Amino acid sequence: MKKIIISLLAVLFIAGTVYAAGIPTAVSPKTSPEVWTVEVYNNYTSALTSGTAVVWDMASDTTDASFAYRTMWVTTTTTNDDINFAGIVVDSSIPAATEGTIAIWGPVYALVADSTDAVTADHLVGTANGVRGQLGDGDSADNTATAGWCIYAAGVAVAYGGYGSTDGVDNIMIPVFIDKGYMSEGTD
Repeated sequence: MKKIIISLLAVLFIAGTVYAAGIPTAVSPKTSPEVWTVEVYNNYTSALTSGTAVVWDMASDTTDASFAYRTMWVTTTTTNDDINFAGIVVDSSIPAATEGTIAIWGPVYALVADSTDAVTADHLVGTANGVRGQLGDGDSADNTATAGWCIYAAGVAVAYGGYGSTDGVDNIMIPVFIDKGYMSEGTD
């Protein structure tokens, strides 16, 4: 009986696919960043590339009452500082209608609309105004959401682990600290 139970557990372990949040249990803060990740489903019509800012797309799933509005579907947006911000794609690409990984907390490289919605170091960032899948400078208006803050507002040289991006253009990869917990309060 013991062998049967062990065999069944082994089959379930091998055959089952389990997705879980990727929260590191041990990190070396001196040698590598701590980045928290989750697995998501790309509900956008195209592939989402590394650095793309994504938002939750829960309203699209209305097929099953037990999961409606609570799935891990993502898409992109052109809405300024969209409160539905989910995270930054960290896979090289997540093809349409497949699963992939996004960062939800920690320092990552993100695509930024530095020409259309220019960012400043140490400023809050949110989804870019009118530029799909990119971050821009956070708005200080009432009740606007942010994705986190800009660590360094220029392209980091390849020699230092960056992408060698050119300042002042859209689609620039710069380091951003993702922390959905930062919200600008504004004034009432």
